[in-house]
Amino acid sequence: MDILAWFSAHWQGILVILSAVYGLLAAIVKICPTLPAGHWLLWLIKILGRITNNQTADAEVRAAMAKK
Repeated sequence: MDILAWFSAHWQGILVILSAVYGLLAAIVKICPTLPAGHWLLWLIKILGRITNNQTADAEVRAAMAKK
């Protein structure tokens, strides 16, 4: 219960940190949207893609795209 109490007491700070990280990743994608394979920022862009683009049922989308 101590962890739950800590999160309840610090939820605003946690949201600030998470939004700052997301904003930083979004700025990196905006500045350099296409990177060559092996670039050191590519892993950050992949993380942002997983966070923002995982809003659909991937299996169903792939099946629909395969039918076209």
